[in-house]
Amino acid sequence: MTNKVYIIILNYNGWKDTIECLESVLKSDYNNYQVIVIDNASPNNSMDYIINWAEGKQDIIYDEHSQLKYLSQPFEEKPLDYVFYSKEEALNGGDKEKESKLDNPIIFIQAGENGGFAAGNNIGMKYALKKDDFEYIWLLNNDTVIEKDSLNELILGHNNLKNIGILGSKMIYYFEPNILQGIGATYNKYLGSVKTIGNHTRNNGQFDSLKQKIDFVIGASMFVSKKYLKDVGLLCEEYFLYYEELDWTLRGEKFNYITKCATRSLIYHKEGSSIGSSHNSNKKSLFSDFWHLKNKKIFTNKFYPSLKLSIFMSYILIILNRLRRSDFKAAWQAFELMFDLKSNVNDEIKCIRQIKIVIISLHNILYLIIPFFKFKNIYLNILRNKIDKSSSIHSPVKFYSISNITLGENSVINSGCELDNRNKIIIGKNVSISHGVKIFTLGHDVQDAMFSTKGDNVVIEDYVVIFSGAMIMPGITISEGAVIYPGSIVTKNVEAYTIVGGNPAKKIATRNNNLKYTIDYNYWFAT
Repeated sequence: MTNKVYIIILNYNGWKDTIECLESVLKSDYNNYQVIVIDNASPNNSMDYIINWAEGKQDIIYDEHSQLKYLSQPFEEKPLDYVFYSKEEALNGGDKEKESKLDNPIIFIQAGENGGFAAGNNIGMKYALKKDDFEYIWLLNNDTVIEKDSLNELILGHNNLKNIGILGSKMIYYFEPNILQGIGATYNKYLGSVKTIGNHTRNNGQFDSLKQKIDFVIGASMFVSKKYLKDVGLLCEEYFLYYEELDWTLRGEKFNYITKCATRSLIYHKEGSSIGSSHNSNKKSLFSDFWHLKNKKIFTNKFYPSLKLSIFMSYILIILNRLRRSDFKAAWQAFELMFDLKSNVNDEIKCIRQIKIVIISLHNILYLIIPFFKFKNIYLNILRNKIDKSSSIHSPVKFYSISNITLGENSVINSGCELDNRNKIIIGKNVSISHGVKIFTLGHDVQDAMFSTKGDNVVIEDYVVIFSGAMIMPGITISEGAVIYPGSIVTKNVEAYTIVGGNPAKKIATRNNNLKYTIDYNYWFAT
């Protein structure tokens, strides 16, 4: 007789993913398991859709880019036996008599509230412990699909390893089925940073040795024994989201348990469907970023209290990185978490604006004191501008943001200019912009009752000449070879090889269109 496994799947607003996951799980070639699905009070009525699926009233809705439909097909015959419990009913062990009359029913549990990842999964584990008819628990994310032997490989891996605590699976990206998400991760306790092993590498078996050291498994698949639960306890509910698996692992180490990955147990993961999480920090939602940063401090205070100062300082790097990406909301959120601040929305908006002003002021000062054009250009390009090495922006200059400027070959922007790069300023080759020119990409709608902002990119094409004191308004395109006379205010697009002047700027003449010159103002020492 094989040992029974409870497969626990937590759902929040993800009924489409959950149904696909269930169809793949029900094709497992391991013959002694029972599925528990907990819904964390999804506002989109997920549980109704999932129950309809079990009754044969709801089909799978695949993502149009899915390459893994075969893992959930052919569909299981419906209706499927199931029992629905409230949280209170589940915590009391359910209705054994009712379950005994059914053929291995799926257990559906409505949590009634969204207490987070740990709280939801703990409801399922408490139900299983109350039943006490199992040997293993498998916590499986709802945004996954599995191979039919994935569970069997976890059983084999667990049996072949001594003192195994949490056993993970090899995680593969659902939408890139040849690319690894990872086999586990390492944790830098000094910075509170995580490095996923094998992330975004091809799945060529290079990490298949059980000797591969990991600090913790990827939490989308965690396989543990009943003994582990009784020795170590359930997931810590203090975190709500993230760090639960690392906390569980470190608590297990106190009982000499080890952590490994069963690399032949393959799981295909959509990664963060419910919460907007991602391995790529540039793509994380504010919600995901909040819990990562908040729980880093909670975890450190719990396990590494002597490193609290180190983690505190790491927030400075985090804030600078968010600012580098011009993600001011995420930067302010990190600042709040760093100092445990709380503010209302209006205060937060004011603080974000103030932070922007300070950053841009420092940016202008720093650009002014950098002594060589080569270094000025490198600095601007680091900030995601695109400045050609043969071109130059002379100091002093007033930038309105830190990025969004493109400057083509052999072009020059002379000193005293104002560049409103809150939207994009795109400048072509051999463009000459004289002293004191102002280029705006954003302003206010004076006709709007709320005086709202409006604007668009400014495009200045090759061989354009703009003389001193001219002003270019938002959304303007100045076509190739055009000339703007001193003091002009350009409110409309300027046609190619047209000379304009005045307020507002109007056509004065037509320019020669056989232009062959190259501008060379790129001196080695910046002014």
